[in-house]
Amino acid sequence: MLDKEVKSRTRKDKQNFIHNLATDAETAAKTGNNKTVFHIMKQLCKHTPTPNKPIKDNQGRILLSEEQQKQRWAEHFKE
Repeated sequence: MLDKEVKSRTRKDKQNFIHNLATDAETAAKTGNNKTVFHIMKQLCKHTPTPNKPIKDNQGRILLSEEQQKQRWAEHFKE
């Protein structure tokens, strides 16, 4: 039951945070403060790159070196 309450409050806090950022962005846009607008947009739309996943060879062993991974990709596309 506590877990459910924590999740609910977390969702509400996130919604409030985003709403406050949107309000700040609107205010900044009305006053012509583009730097703040773009900073807030960057916060809202931040993109985190996905890390590379390990590549396995034909026998299922993980390839550690970059050279081995490149060779495996070359093999994969030749198949």
